[in-house]
Amino acid sequence: MASQVGHRPALWLGLEDYLLEHARADRQRISIFTGPVFRDSGTRIEAEIRGPSDIRV
Repeated sequence: MASQVGHRPALWLGLEDYLLEHARADRQRISIFTGPVFRDSGTRIEAEIRGPSDIRV
């Protein structure tokens, strides 16, 4: 699901909002992390520099 949602920012934002609202209502604390995904098979920009193979928004 994450790969499908990662390319649809509005859907991902809605999911984040839903999780945060329910966590607040239940007086729970959660953390949501987003960012690039690096894999061995990812794009190499130079020998020592690897580009992200996916972005998790």
